[in-house]
Amino acid sequence: MKYFQQNLQPLLLIPTDSTVNGKMRIYIVSYLFLITNSAFGFTLEQVMERVDYIEDRVNKESKFRRDGFKTLINEIGSLKTMLQQVLENKVEVKDTETVQDTKNTRSDLEQKVLLLTNAFMKEKILNKRFRREIPELQRQVQDLKTRSDQIFTGVEDTLSGIEFIKNQNRERQETFIMLEDEIPKIKGYSLNLLEQFENTEITEAENFSKIKNDTKEIKKNIEHLKDSQELCLENININNNLTKRPEELVSGKVFVSKENDSVTTDHLDRECNCSVSSCPVNSKPAPDDPMASYTSCLELYDSGFKSNAIYNIEIEKERNISVYCDMTTDGGGWTVFQRRQDGSVDFVRDWNEYETGFGNLIGEFWLGNKYLNLLTDNDEPHELRIKLEDHDGNRAYAKYSSFKVESKGTNYKLYVSGYTGNAGDSLAKSDSTFGPHDQMEFSTRDQDNDKTSSNCASRWKGGWWFNNCFDSHLNGLYQKQSKCKTEWKCIIWNTWKGSRYALKFTEMKFR
Repeated sequence: MKYFQQNLQPLLLIPTDSTVNGKMRIYIVSYLFLITNSAFGFTLEQVMERVDYIEDRVNKESKFRRDGFKTLINEIGSLKTMLQQVLENKVEVKDTETVQDTKNTRSDLEQKVLLLTNAFMKEKILNKRFRREIPELQRQVQDLKTRSDQIFTGVEDTLSGIEFIKNQNRERQETFIMLEDEIPKIKGYSLNLLEQFENTEITEAENFSKIKNDTKEIKKNIEHLKDSQELCLENININNNLTKRPEELVSGKVFVSKENDSVTTDHLDRECNCSVSSCPVNSKPAPDDPMASYTSCLELYDSGFKSNAIYNIEIEKERNISVYCDMTTDGGGWTVFQRRQDGSVDFVRDWNEYETGFGNLIGEFWLGNKYLNLLTDNDEPHELRIKLEDHDGNRAYAKYSSFKVESKGTNYKLYVSGYTGNAGDSLAKSDSTFGPHDQMEFSTRDQDNDKTSSNCASRWKGGWWFNNCFDSHLNGLYQKQSKCKTEWKCIIWNTWKGSRYALKFTEMKFR
């Protein structure tokens, strides 16, 4: 604006009767209006009106000057005629100087008249030319207006497109927000369906494996009974005169002759394949006292039994149970009460089954909580040793210097402490939010004794001394691969392999 005032405004102050041609002024005025149009937002209609106004003004000023010039030319012509007459008539002049002044005045006047005449003729010619060019200028302005309208239309279409895109983006954003809210629900439904499918698949596999294992067990028992029957018939046939007789039947399987009180069959060295509640003694009697009873595997070891096998031990007066004794690990004398090795036994059991025990003493089994209580809660110190193995053959162990399982009245509460080993302590202590298992009560799917509002045994499958819920779960679902299908839902020892690794082999034993 300052530039316009300082440099362009003086051009508009040129008088209308000056020698500057009208066309130049028209161009200057038009240029100024184009500038002001771009600077101050004048419309093309306003520019057209201004051009028409300038044309009318030029026409009026040309007519005015033409009339004035015509009068002036007439006057100058009259004066010229008078002077000519004076010269022709040779008017007498008193002195030569006056005549000369008159000639000079005439000459100056003629030159001025000539200049005015020429200026008028030039301006007339330029005005005619400018008037011829005004329609072209109007046409160009009209084209500019048409193009401007097209541009404005395009801009409006563009703005409409932008608004449409904004609305589309807004709708997409609302859709994305809705989908974002629905995704967790869909994910939850999918996980539930996957969990149900996995549980069904695992249950079917476990049932099939159990049926297969039970069939094999029945077949072996039938063969075993057949061998025993044949052995009895053979002894009867040999001793028709009753010179020999059966002296003692050890758990219905082993015969001892009268003459030498020694075992007469090879069944002593054969491990039986039987359930926890029915497995017989399967070991050689101590040489110094064949009728002695033993209360633990450690007593058997100290009495000379050095082989890993199934033995009978006394838990109460005149009451025995069969146990598997580990006589070779870490000094021997270990009573094994849990083993996982192939997934052949289902560990998703109720309270009563975990209380009395289940499985196969030379395969997978749980000895029974009531037997753990009778064998460990007897005012004697006991150790606990846990053997672990992954699917790559790597092994680790955890050993505790103090171990006890209390009575049914405490829901078989666990007391364990004094860790050593290389597997990490995932039983007695815990640095995680799941809490230690020490002093926890035993829980199953039908009896919830854990510290959470839900049932850990039902959610993660299998009975255990759950807290919130667990850092270790050796009675979890067995998987024949290293990676848990569902995190934590497998055989876990968190401090060794973490929560996503399914262990291949575990064995828990005490002495």
